[in-house]
Amino acid sequence: MNSEITQIIGEICTANSLGESLRIFNRYSNRLQNCKIIFAAKNGTIPGFSINRDFSDGSVIRSLFGSGSVLVLDRETIDEMKIGRAIYPFDYSISLDTQALSYLEPYILGNSSRLPKDFEEIFRFISREDVNVDPLPYILENLLNLSDPDKAERIFEKIKAYEVLRTIDVYALDNLGIVQSKLDNAELIKRTQELISIMYRDLSDQKVVDGVKFNFDFCYWHLLAMISIQLSTPKMSIEEKLRALIELCDSKLATLSLREITVAKAYFERGQNLTFFGKVQKGKKDLFSVVQGMAWDMWHIRQMEKNLTIRPSSEARYFFPSFLTCDKRLVEIIELYPLKACAYDDRDLIPMPFFDGDWLASLSSSKDFIEGLYSIYFSDKAVLSRNKRRDEATNVIKNSVSELESIVAEISGVNP
Repeated sequence: MNSEITQIIGEICTANSLGESLRIFNRYSNRLQNCKIIFAAKNGTIPGFSINRDFSDGSVIRSLFGSGSVLVLDRETIDEMKIGRAIYPFDYSISLDTQALSYLEPYILGNSSRLPKDFEEIFRFISREDVNVDPLPYILENLLNLSDPDKAERIFEKIKAYEVLRTIDVYALDNLGIVQSKLDNAELIKRTQELISIMYRDLSDQKVVDGVKFNFDFCYWHLLAMISIQLSTPKMSIEEKLRALIELCDSKLATLSLREITVAKAYFERGQNLTFFGKVQKGKKDLFSVVQGMAWDMWHIRQMEKNLTIRPSSEARYFFPSFLTCDKRLVEIIELYPLKACAYDDRDLIPMPFFDGDWLASLSSSKDFIEGLYSIYFSDKAVLSRNKRRDEATNVIKNSVSELESIVAEISGVNP
């Protein structure tokens, strides 16, 4: 997407009202033929079950948007609106994080015959014909582990559990209170083997493997960077910590990741009281293992942004992902960065998420601090500089991660 189109999309997505966004879109519609924009909207379409929902056991479904409804802008939809009615087919899915699957797995595999009441609500929801369960977070997190024979069997059982979730026997659930597939075991194994085969194929594709490694390293690097600052300078002001982090992001990654900086700001403010970071402390023997798990959680949130650009079926014009989790710490992080809008171009499928509010203003109430950040890191010159340096920074991200691991190890007294 060229810089001019990016600027127009930014103007549309940061407008003061949806009406103004629509007017700007119409003004430039001939140049936005391949662009799609999704807005959070109080009065809009409800995209299936990919909405914010709370279960009685504490589990939740969360999307990237602050509202349960959305409004979309694209040339086709606008043309339909002009004749009085816009009908756009969409698809959606609900992903389970690894922890949620672990909680549910004993009941999926028959190790417990009767469901506890607080889990029954979740299984009844998942069992609906119009609810689609997506195993992608687990697949991405465990793709590289598949090369370890000692872990492969366990991965197979987890994928099989997902297949049960995708094919729950509603009669058995309603009348017997048990979770089982409507498929027989042979068919379950066949479907699991087919998905495992795809995973092995991806594991042999170096481009896929490199993508998984980079995405993990990207989130891991950000966590190590903010942890190194917090543990080494706990008494430094929040603004000074933010400035130090943003300088690191600019110089080492040539990328300013607004979501991760937002998370860092909350961490700098609340420390371990931000429960996502509750286990991050000096001297903790498994510190790096904990942070690596956190990095996967952060990437799963970013993956949802990327999934917004997917068209899983030829009939669907839009795809809406969401996340089912039992982990309140993860929910805390998702809710720190609600989206006002997300835009993308059908030709490159790179999401452009927009924060629901004034992102720079959310960092500090100090006008001088905000103006200083803007002039140094957000000017046209600064953006151009990062664009020129990004490929090189991407190529050496593993080295950047190792540098930060060494710094955190020295600060915490724990080896990676």
